[in-house]
Amino acid sequence: MSNFEDFNPNIEKSNLLNELTLVDGAGSGIDSDVIDGLNTPQLLRNDRDGTISGDLLLDKLTTATVNKIANTNTVVDIFIYDTSKDSDGGAWRKRTQGTSWYNETLNTATRGSTKEFPAVALIVAEVNNVTIYDATDSTCPMWIVFNMSGTWDGIGISTSNFTMLFNGANVVNALNGNVFMGSNSGGGIFAVNFISEISTIKSTLSISSGTFRGNIAQRNEEIGHNQDTTVFIIGLLVNDV
Repeated sequence: MSNFEDFNPNIEKSNLLNELTLVDGAGSGIDSDVIDGLNTPQLLRNDRDGTISGDLLLDKLTTATVNKIANTNTVVDIFIYDTSKDSDGGAWRKRTQGTSWYNETLNTATRGSTKEFPAVALIVAEVNNVTIYDATDSTCPMWIVFNMSGTWDGIGISTSNFTMLFNGANVVNALNGNVFMGSNSGGGIFAVNFISEISTIKSTLSISSGTFRGNIAQRNEEIGHNQDTTVFIIGLLVNDV
């Protein structure tokens, strides 16, 4: 699956279907049997010349996706995470019954109605939050929300009361139970592991690299991060993962 490429948050709803079906520059396609349950997989191709070819049938999932994001100007990136593509085929999803997020209260503003991580998840980054939707349901309901809040004190994340999402995300990706959120506003990259529940921040600076003090159920609590002065990335602004 590919990232949303050059997403324009002001795109007309009638054109959003074309944006949703873009695939990556390597010319790979979307195997639609994952999305719409077709018995015979069909392929949609990016011909690299501004055109899209193929006969992928857009289903209820795509329609629900359009309805959820077409009327907002805050969406900055979208990623479809098919856990069957993980190294263990998504088997990790069946081993998380002891995690905080599996056992947290359901049907809240930041948690949906199902415990298990979706087999196919739609990850949507907005200006101040990242939302994971259950793409196995034709209505594409919200499954979990990561909100960004807190106050930077200028000293470092170890003494800052930020939530798990330390800074706004502008790009998202996922693999093997990890959800990655990159920030181009000075936050580096966030990696949330749904198996270990360890959430880390990688930055160019020791002052803003570290590990979230809580678990995933505490993701929206302003409890801050512990500094890790040994792990860095070479760029503070992350535009792709």
